[in-house]
Amino acid sequence: MFGVGAGYGVHYYIAERIASLEADSTPVETVKQVVANQDMPRGARLTADTVSVRPIPKEWAYAEALTPDQLSRFENAALDVPARRGQPILWAQLASQGPRSLSDRIEPGRRAVTVPVDDISSVSGLVTPGDRIDLLVSIKRNTQTTLMPLLQRALVLATGTRTDARPAQDSAPDMRSYNTMTLDVSPDDARRIFAAREIGRLTAVLRTPTDEDDIPMPKEDAQSILGLVPSLQRRLGVQVIYADRLSKDSAVGAALRLLP
Repeated sequence: MFGVGAGYGVHYYIAERIASLEADSTPVETVKQVVANQDMPRGARLTADTVSVRPIPKEWAYAEALTPDQLSRFENAALDVPARRGQPILWAQLASQGPRSLSDRIEPGRRAVTVPVDDISSVSGLVTPGDRIDLLVSIKRNTQTTLMPLLQRALVLATGTRTDARPAQDSAPDMRSYNTMTLDVSPDDARRIFAAREIGRLTAVLRTPTDEDDIPMPKEDAQSILGLVPSLQRRLGVQVIYADRLSKDSAVGAALRLLP
């Protein structure tokens, strides 16, 4: 009887204690804020892979922290101040949200190269930023012109000073007039373009955005492309001299007869 009474008393005490604690505790109010998934350096961009949404106790939340409903305002924005893993990201940590400079649009390890163009080599000014082009170079040496490919599927970053593909307003000057084109290339391709500019003429070939196939384009001379090689060979052929067919009266035949 004493054991049963003690057990009942302990159970009653524990239940009463739990009820008392639950009555004293109040639900913690939380707010949703954007936090970094990992330590993020300066220049890192806020994307679905780099940030998450976490509930933060309201009393500990930062008033200037990013929230999910502000996604359209900070998506793909760059950090001006590093962010720590799991900590809310503040608006003050973001770089300026003004128009991005051209250098901000170049990925690490890539280069922006500007090439001169005219109406022919720019497809009559119809190439716009964001297009993909093939870049060819024609090199003329003496009477022979050689055509060779330089790049395929090169991204156009800018045409003249224009860096976006939005159509110009009616009141704006004609944005199709430009004499330079800026491309996104690798460092090796940049060197090849510089070399080609010194010795040849560059021409852009516009391609569709969905065309991702690189077609083999061997180096060829203009005459062979136009089917003029056979006639050229006949014009530039040399005479073959056969020793057994030399005339006895020719100087070469006389010289050969003097040989032992």
